[in-house]
Order: sequence, then C-alpha cells, then structure tokens
Amino acid sequence: MIEWVSWPLGKNIDKWIIALLKSLAAVKKFSILIEVTLSKIEKVFSKLLYPILREGALAILRYMLLSFQHSHEAFHLLLPHIPRMVSSLIREDSNSAASCLEQLAELIHCMFFRFSGFPDLYEPVVEAIKALPIPNEDRIKHLLGQNAWTSQKNELASFYPRLASKSETGKIGLINLGNTCYMNSILQALFMASDFRRSVLSLAENNSQPLMAKLQWLFAFLEHSQRPAISPENFLLASWPPWFARGAQQDCSEYLKYLLDRSERDVVGVKSDEDSVLSSWKQGCGTGASRSVPDLINYFLSPETLTAENRYHCENCASLQDAEKLAELTEGPHYLILTLLRFSFDLRAMRRKKILDNVSVPLVLKLPVLTSTRELRDPSPVRGAGPSASCEGFASVVYDLCSVVVHSGVSSESGHYYCYARECEDAPVGSDLKNVSWKAPSEKPLDVAIQWYLFNDTRVSFSSFESVSNVTSFFPKDTAYLLFYRQRMTKPRNVGQETAAEAGWVNGDLSSPNKDLMEAIAKDNILYLQHAAMAWFPRTQGNVVFPGRLNPLKETQKLHIPGFLVLLST
Repeated sequence: MIEWVSWPLGKNIDKWIIALLKSLAAVKKFSILIEVTLSKIEKVFSKLLYPILREGALAILRYMLLSFQHSHEAFHLLLPHIPRMVSSLIREDSNSAASCLEQLAELIHCMFFRFSGFPDLYEPVVEAIKALPIPNEDRIKHLLGQNAWTSQKNELASFYPRLASKSETGKIGLINLGNTCYMNSILQALFMASDFRRSVLSLAENNSQPLMAKLQWLFAFLEHSQRPAISPENFLLASWPPWFARGAQQDCSEYLKYLLDRSERDVVGVKSDEDSVLSSWKQGCGTGASRSVPDLINYFLSPETLTAENRYHCENCASLQDAEKLAELTEGPHYLILTLLRFSFDLRAMRRKKILDNVSVPLVLKLPVLTSTRELRDPSPVRGAGPSASCEGFASVVYDLCSVVVHSGVSSESGHYYCYARECEDAPVGSDLKNVSWKAPSEKPLDVAIQWYLFNDTRVSFSSFESVSNVTSFFPKDTAYLLFYRQRMTKPRNVGQETAAEAGWVNGDLSSPNKDLMEAIAKDNILYLQHAAMAWFPRTQGNVVFPGRLNPLKETQKLHIPGFLVLLST
C-alpha cells in the first residue's frame, strides 16, 4: 500500500495508509508496524522531492516518525539523506518547498529531543537546518505525546533494537533499563578510569563485599564479553539509592555520590573528600558569562569576606566578628571529579531549571595544592586575586581529562545522559622504567591522539576531543555535567612493590582471581556466538541478556582504590 504514494493522481492515499497504521497500533500489531516503518520510511522520505507527491508523503512520514518512539532506528535511517533533501528543497525555492522545509525541521527537532546523545551523527543535520525555525519545547512534547503507538512503554520492551554485532571500537554498551542512562554514563566513566577498573577487577575470589563483587562482575563482562551490550540490572539493584523512584530520570551526580559513599563503606582505601567542599561550592559564580573550568576553580578557591549577617562567631571573643573564609587543597587526589551544578530553582516557575551556559573544558588542568616545601614544581600562580594569590607554598598538580558526562535537556527531571571517555595511562604496562627520565609534569596534553569514545547506552562509537569541546556549540541543550580528571604521574613507581590494582594483571590482560566469573563469561560468550551464528535471538528476551543473578562473594578482601575528590561548581 505504501507504493501507492507514488501514484500522482491518487487521492487520499496518505489518509488510507495512516488509518491502516493507526488500526495496527490499536490492536498492538507492533511487529508489523516496525517492519513496515523500517523497510519503507526511506522510500516515503524520497517522495518529498516531487511537489505533486509531497503533501501526502510528508503526512505519512510525519506519522511514521512521531509514532516510532521506542527506538531511534527509523529516524537514523534518514540521517544520511536529510542534508541532501534540505539542499534540494532550498534550491527549489517554492512555497511548497518552504512549507515542507519548516515541517521537516519541526520533525527533526522532535527526533533530536526524543533521541538525544548522538552528536557525531546529528552534526551534519544540525548544520543543514540551522537557518530553519526551531519549535519550542511545549510544541515538541505535544507532538510526541499525541502520536505514540502506546503510552505503556513496557508493551514495546521486547521490540527494542537488536544489535547485530559488537561495536567496531571493541567497547561494550550498557542496556537502558528504563531511564537508567544516568547510571550507564557513570559506570562507563568509572570503567574507563583504568586504575579504578584494575583495582575492581583484581578483587580476590570469595570476598564479602556485595556491591564491589557485583561491580567486578559487570566490569569483567565489559572487558571480556563478545556481546555488543550487556544489562547492568544486577548492579542497579545493588546500588539503587533508596529514595530514587523507579523508572524516573535521576541526577547522575547524586547517584555517583551515593555510589562512592557505599564503596567507601564496603572497601578499605576509598577516599572521598566531597563532603568537605560540597557546601562551599554550591554558590557558584553567577550566570551569563562564558567561562572555563579553571575560572570556576579560581572562584571557588578565592577568599570570601564574612560581614553583616554572615559574620563569624568567634569562640574566644564570644561574639560575631568580620572574617575571611577560604578553601585550600592539601592533597591532590588520584582522580578528580568535578560536577558543574547546572540546576537552580526558579522561584517564579516553582521548578528547577537548567543553566545552559557553555563552560570550556580543558584537556589539561592544574590544581593548586598546599605544600610545605619551597621547591614548587610550577611557580606560576593559579589562585585568585588577593593576599592568597601568592604561589608561595602551593604546587600545581597536573591532571589529564579522562571522561565527560553530558546532560542533554533543559530540566533535571528529564533529558538524557551520555559519556565521552578515553584511556589515561602514565606509561605502557611492562615498559622499561629504568630509562625514563622523571621530572615535573608538563602542561602539554598527555597525548592528544589518544582515542576518545562516545558511550550512549548500547551504542559505542569513536569520537574525539574536538567533539567533546564543540558539543554545546552544536547542541545548546547538551552540556558537560561531570568531568573526570586523572593526576599525571610525577615520580616512578617502586617496581618491586606491585599495587593491588596491578596484582591481577599479566602482560596487560586480566589474570582472573575469580574462576567462577571467568567461566561465566566464557559460557556466555559461547552461547552468544552460537545464537549469532544461527542469526536468531528470542524477541521476548531482547538481544542481550546478562547471565544469572550475581551471588555475593564470601571472604573479605581489602582493596586499595585510588582516591577520589569531588568538587561542585556551577
């Protein structure tokens, strides 16, 4: 019936086709709708080139896109064709073409809103439609709300897109279990923190740390599974903050804080200094101006004068006195996690709103740390103005950017999270440390050529630091939210003393201390490859199944995990 769209003299064909599709949705024949949409949507889109077919084709395309909301598959089929179509319609320069362009742009922005987190795929389309009107958020929500096949998301759970093979990056995605992108982005950022990952993977067998045992299983599958994506359901159940509502979007920073607190209780050696700086960092530095991460750090570390109602109560004087308050860092953590507080409460609207200011994220960051020695590694001042601006007594600790978690959307209660990440290493495993000349770290990037990856739930793709830097320029609602930095090594390790993080590794590969874990991965890989060879996956189970419940391991194992320091800013 879709072929009838090509009949130039046909009347009301678009209405017949849409009525048929709506009837199929009413009786929940979703498998037929999916097959028809995916096989015919490109053909329908191509008919927009012909003025005599344009109105009917656009109506069918509109219904197909706005109703196909369980997956990005249909929209992504059109991405390669959109820039050429837009160029052709602009060249036509007719009223019909102009109307088609406006409606097409509206559809595209609806799809951007519904399926965010694909900046590498969307950039050419954004460039093609940048001169066209942008619908407001209420209009987008209205269109999406009235056209979905069903309001019950679980009815389409078995029809989520099937991943044919593992990503060409070699990395593995995580299944979104219902608005769990906040957790997936955090887990991928932590997994790409190589020292932390190795510490978790080298946990001994039979330990009694339930949360860390489940994280070890998850990391091991991310490292060794042949599946394109796995389910983090078992870890979600173990790490779920009790106040989080199931199925609702959550704040990834809040989840990370809870996860680190839980890890600190479970594992000896985790260092979390976030509580000491949280209350002081919430003030931020206003809105409106373009700024950078070093600007925010300088603002946080600059002195604050306490006067009038904010005067300090002096215990010696037993009275309120004017005072000066400042924060100083006495130690540089191995991993530094910065949270840009982008959500403020709007008293007029009585809701939280998002601060969309673009913050420049440097690849290399210097953190001023208080030191008792006069031999500073870097004499250049990094502090704010005032008496404390002198570099005397401070050393600049150099950090390299490892991961960036991005929030896409305009509200803390909605939107989507995805993660850019790369491996950060001081030196290749097994390299000859004797011939290395150790000195103060340079301010230059560790290696700008180190490959970046984009983790968006089940999809993993190659990316670059350029994409990280420009994402907000192309997509104003996509803003950096969490930044993971790793301290650059300033002195050689003691080769004769292996750390716990290295103890489970041989020639760069995991020498698993957990036989049950490695056997489970091997069995699951065989099962998956057998299914892949038969080109058959049970539709009711989806394309990826994480094997079994994770049984807590029994024996306590002390684990050294590199320290974390979390700073909060706006």
